Amino acid sequence: MKAWLDRILGKTPVAVSHIKPQAGELLVNAYATALVLPALDFPHQLVSQRDWHDPALAPHLAGFVQHMLGRGDGQMTMRRYALMRHIERVQQQVSLQVDAAAWPAYLNWAQQANAISFIPNASILDAQGRELMDAAGTETDPAAALPCLPQALARKARTEAVLSALGLRVPSSLPATLAEFELRMREPAEIAARALATLAAAVRAEAVSTDNELSSAHILARLPDAQAALSPQEQDFMQTAQPDDQSVTNMGWRYECVAVFAWALGLQEELLFPESICDVSALSQLFFEAGTVNAVLRQARPVDATELLDALDETFRLHWCVRDAQINQKPVPEGLLPGVVTERHRALNWLVRFENADWDDVDMPT
Repeated sequence: MKAWLDRILGKTPVAVSHIKPQAGELLVNAYATALVLPALDFPHQLVSQRDWHDPALAPHLAGFVQHMLGRGDGQMTMRRYALMRHIERVQQQVSLQVDAAAWPAYLNWAQQANAISFIPNASILDAQGRELMDAAGTETDPAAALPCLPQALARKARTEAVLSALGLRVPSSLPATLAEFELRMREPAEIAARALATLAAAVRAEAVSTDNELSSAHILARLPDAQAALSPQEQDFMQTAQPDDQSVTNMGWRYECVAVFAWALGLQEELLFPESICDVSALSQLFFEAGTVNAVLRQARPVDATELLDALDETFRLHWCVRDAQINQKPVPEGLLPGVVTERHRALNWLVRFENADWDDVDMPT
């Protein structure tokens, strides 16, 4: 199986075998975004299985993305983009032999697991067995659709209703975000360490911009656990005697990320609508008084998955409103502060491990 899959996802051309999923026994590779797989309670022969713990999964998925994007003329389409995003979120890969008689039961399982299927003729199927893309890169079935869990769709509908009531219109074509079933949230200790490091860089940026003599060494002495958690960009910023203006501006806005981390840890009661900047003084006092990860954790009461995902879904759509206004040179909707929305999206995407990116590489596509 591995040689076959490596050949399919590699550079060797693969002949289309015209295997029909409805006929005979089929070798299927399922790519599921579920954190925990539903029971494989249908007739099958398990060939292999791996999850996000396996270090080989991430490079395999990266290869799958490149293979998929390189099919045909290689032009990006909405379906290719959606496929890419699904593959990037995969947390479970299962290879199994499925008989024709068990195919309907397999598809029922695929819907529960939020899985797409890859079969030996190199077709990629949706959770209902419809062809999303054939070996040549043709999007053969217009009815085929990327799977989406009911919780995520319900959250999307709720957010759209809330924003509509506020006079904010977002296109229904924007995808749903994550469901609880898919979430692998950052651990509290990791969030606390990231909050301290982000705060250190933000305070340094404020000191530089206001000609304050507060040094990086002094800041890090007050936040002893921040040093080890600094990202490469933050490390460079803290060590540079005269950082450039753009870096100072970027790091200064990171106070808004710290506010999200404080909320996620339960140190701040609510995440207010992004119409004004956070209370920098109160936020700084909170973390400087704690100083260490352990001290932060003693006060922490982390929010639950539903609260986090509600905030992510709303922020994602608000960020679209901001970018749409900027791209089309229109006024940003009243009540939205672009810098706050952007940094909030950055922090939330990091919290939910979007693209499994490290802090410096977090993306916020809309």
